[in-house]
Amino acid sequence: MNVANMDRPLKVLYVITNGNLGGAQVHVNALIAGLPLNIEAHLVMGEHLWLWDELQKSNTHLIDLPSLIRPISPLNDLKALFGLLKIVREVGPDLIHCHSSKASFIGRIVARVCRVPVVFTVHGWSFTVGVSHGKRFVYRLLEKLAARWTNKIICVSEFDRLLATAAMPESAHKLVTVYNGVDDIARPALAAKEHGPLRLAMVARFCKQKDHPLLLKAVAVLKKQGIRVSLILIGEGPDLAQNEKLAADLQLGADVAFLGLRLDVDQLLAGCDVFTLTSNWEGLPLSILEAMCQGLPVVASNVGGVNELVVEGETGFLIPAGDLDCLVRRLRQLHDDVALRKRMGVNARKRFEELFTLPAMINRTVAVYDEIVIATPSKNINI
Repeated sequence: MNVANMDRPLKVLYVITNGNLGGAQVHVNALIAGLPLNIEAHLVMGEHLWLWDELQKSNTHLIDLPSLIRPISPLNDLKALFGLLKIVREVGPDLIHCHSSKASFIGRIVARVCRVPVVFTVHGWSFTVGVSHGKRFVYRLLEKLAARWTNKIICVSEFDRLLATAAMPESAHKLVTVYNGVDDIARPALAAKEHGPLRLAMVARFCKQKDHPLLLKAVAVLKKQGIRVSLILIGEGPDLAQNEKLAADLQLGADVAFLGLRLDVDQLLAGCDVFTLTSNWEGLPLSILEAMCQGLPVVASNVGGVNELVVEGETGFLIPAGDLDCLVRRLRQLHDDVALRKRMGVNARKRFEELFTLPAMINRTVAVYDEIVIATPSKNINI
């Protein structure tokens, strides 16, 4: 028996903490909006924001759970657990699909109590390289515990699957890689110019994970070398103000534009020459996929699953995290060699079409649902 052969829709309850525009939220929106008609989607969310508004356009059953918030709060977390328990008993899902660390831990406890199969999609492990040693130790213990209650764990990169295999080998058989995919909304790219500024873009939250200062310093170095650069930075976050100050201190002026959150990222990328992503750690960044979709070469930190997206020397360049000299050298190379950056852009687009389309991601996710349904043909919600 599989999802396609069921005599009724498969009822899946999705759980996420907040709907603020970000990688996990974009993933959940695209997944739910693209599900086949034989899957009935219900979504539990703590904070509404962008994702709630987007899914109101679909047939998704949206459920509010205000206590399900990202910060750790014993009282709120207990409220969220009992609130989700009540929701599961009312909805009666065939399957629970959790996203984000907090939602996944609470969701898997509830799934175990209610004896409902559960899958967890990891958008980057909390114990990955780059996170402090103390936090890695705690998060690894929590994930090892929660993995016992999970039917399948979807990793968005092979890097994350292998990282988890090493951290919890007893659960290795539950780990499966399903690459992220994005909607193919490629727009005609502006022609690469022999002269004029090198048009760069970075789409990322301003936080410790993303190394915006490295990119700003690279632009400053290029400027001193006589290379004209025009950089747009798309996103918000707690470190936005200090990066704006750094840009001012580096006297970058009009060479850098802070655009905030934007819903027209595809249009903005289509007007650029190169996409950059300087990060301290990553899962499988959707922003790089969006750039590949638009046919842009990518210069990015070689962390997490980035090297599963960017093929060194073919679709872009990988740099060691924090390496200013290497970043400057690669950006200058793409400035000087227009033919190279055009060729890399074409290769990036082809790689996107082969591996990272949205239908491919949805089909592989539904295949995971199939496997779980076959293994657990009937549910038993503990009332």
